[in-house]
Amino acid sequence: GSVSMYNATIADNQASGVIQIGGNVTLVSTLVAGNGSVDYSNNGGSAVATNSLFQAAPTGVTGANNIIGQDPNLDPNGLQANGGPTQTIAIVSATSPAIGAGTNPLNLFTDQRGFVPTAAWGIGAYQYGAVAPAAPAATLSAANVTVADYGLTSYTFTVTYASTAGINAASVAGAVVQVDPPGGGTPITATVQNVADGGNADPFGDYQSITVTYSITPPGGSWSSADNGLYTISLGGPPVVDSNGVAIAAGALGTFEVETANFNFTKFGLIHNFKTRTWNGVVKITNNGDASITGPIFLVLTGLTPGATLLNATGTYNGNSYIEIPAGTLDVGQAISRVLSFNQAIVNYTPVFYIGSLGA
Repeated sequence: GSVSMYNATIADNQASGVIQIGGNVTLVSTLVAGNGSVDYSNNGGSAVATNSLFQAAPTGVTGANNIIGQDPNLDPNGLQANGGPTQTIAIVSATSPAIGAGTNPLNLFTDQRGFVPTAAWGIGAYQYGAVAPAAPAATLSAANVTVADYGLTSYTFTVTYASTAGINAASVAGAVVQVDPPGGGTPITATVQNVADGGNADPFGDYQSITVTYSITPPGGSWSSADNGLYTISLGGPPVVDSNGVAIAAGALGTFEVETANFNFTKFGLIHNFKTRTWNGVVKITNNGDASITGPIFLVLTGLTPGATLLNATGTYNGNSYIEIPAGTLDVGQAISRVLSFNQAIVNYTPVFYIGSLGA
């Protein structure tokens, strides 16, 4: 038969380490040391080692990038509780030839202890200088719903599950993500739309990050001003865990704001004021939605004609001039008007509205 050993340690056995009689053996980044008088003896068969360490010279082994006849500086106490679920034999000296001399062809995220290497992979099951991974985390990316989203029938957001120790992919599939509307409304269970794996998988099909795109249908079937408020996205269901079995805490992941409306926007022609040498025009905003809107309302002028300047601008947002309209409450069907003052007669722009605050 065939046996392959990757990032393994075979050490401190009394009579011998490995005695091979026939078959095929592959050793990669494996440490064989301190095994009585024989670390490795091939008595018939194929044995190929790469990036491995043999304290005593092996017989019948071929390969490249191996370290032969050097002491790896293993803990003389042998198997100890060095962290993780099982005992390991530690490398106890920073001068060990095994440090940084290995490779990681299986894309392991941790050593046997579940610790994450902070430098180049060494030889063996114990990685010198590796550290316990940080707790796994879920990161939410959820955009606010704005006036431009009025009437949309679907809302999507992403949750990225990540851990340097690797995220158990099967556990992500069982996660339950809910969106809680403002005012204690009925939670909306999100549906998985897409799963994107970050990087390469380890031998168990786990990834260091997994980003899931979720979607919901707005409470009324589409976004309207009746849905405005703060929504909370929460993680529940069976826990999402890393490769060490550590769970991501259930609970709120974050929020997004719904501040949408259906505005009818009318702009009237510019009139020249000879005294002030300005061009002034009136704009009217009408609430055509299905609920009252609480201001202020921010009118941002995007794509403004080159050379034109909004002289009575409140400020700039993303490089565009805007005017703040301090409306208290704009009821359904109610309109509000404001004067825009420019430095020239020919002015074109596309209006973008925000409610409550810029960017919301």
